[in-house]
Amino acid sequence: MRYEGVSSSAYFGYEFDPGRELDGVTLNGTDAGRVIAGGKRKISDSTEVFGENTYDMFGQHRALVSSYGVEYQRNEFLTLSGSVEFGKLEDPTGNLDRRGLTLGLRYKDDKGLSAKARLELRQDRSSSGASDVTAVLFGGSVAYQVSDAKRWLLSFDFANNAGTNSSVLNGDYGKVVLGYGFRPVDNDRLNVLAKYTYLYDMYGQRIDGTDSPGPRQESHVFSVDATYDLGREWQLGGKLGVRLSNSAPDGITPLARNDAGLVVLNARYHLNYQWDALIEGRYLAARQAGLAEFGVTTSLYRQVGQNTMLGVGYNFGSVSDDLTDLSNQSANVFVNLIAKF
Repeated sequence: MRYEGVSSSAYFGYEFDPGRELDGVTLNGTDAGRVIAGGKRKISDSTEVFGENTYDMFGQHRALVSSYGVEYQRNEFLTLSGSVEFGKLEDPTGNLDRRGLTLGLRYKDDKGLSAKARLELRQDRSSSGASDVTAVLFGGSVAYQVSDAKRWLLSFDFANNAGTNSSVLNGDYGKVVLGYGFRPVDNDRLNVLAKYTYLYDMYGQRIDGTDSPGPRQESHVFSVDATYDLGREWQLGGKLGVRLSNSAPDGITPLARNDAGLVVLNARYHLNYQWDALIEGRYLAARQAGLAEFGVTTSLYRQVGQNTMLGVGYNFGSVSDDLTDLSNQSANVFVNLIAKF
């Protein structure tokens, strides 16, 4: 539900995510979702204030958090924002007081350059000190359109968690992705994306939703994806990827060399203007692990809106098309959402 006036707006809603997780919190009971209420008010041509209240019902955990902030449009290209957050988290094992500060910026000019960044500092403090958590989160992205056919993309994320409770995942996480997209104007059947990814994950990738540290890694991944439209009905695609990494299966084992290569080939058939069918073959070779494995995926997609497709499929094997996925648990039903811009 939403109300919008000339200089103000208000909203009230309910949010439920069946697959949601809270870091360091085990779900006891039923997740009843979140109730969200807030509003915005424009106090000048360049300044807007906002506030939001969230009541979270994650199993036996209850949290009431309020945030208040301001957004300032410095000029036609640059917008700055800042907000503070405070609240109380109730838990069968004890209560926590939360404090947070968020700073952000957005930039977009008329020469093809756009960027956004967000810095968040958060503290959870318990009366006993046994469940204190301090978190620093930083992320953002930059996009530059060189021409109608070429563009550069950059994204970055950093997180640091430090907690006194063993159930909280402590460690550092960093990820940088640099990509180059190419789609010739005179031949729009071809799409190419070259990408470099640096991943530093000392939290440990989660497996089966457990809180125990899983595979850790420091990886450099180079990949090239390409698709080509043969006509109205058929599209062929492929991917070549190389991973240069040091990894460990858990939080105790030292990191060791774990390089790998990936080859993916696929074919997509347009059944009609709304439905697509896809079959994909994957081959993964991990040098130090002495692993060579094939996998096949099949999926069916439906057009949802002009630029979005929703698909469901099954992976026959444990080969993932993401070389930073070290879980070896890709054999499953999956849902995929594709958006085109």
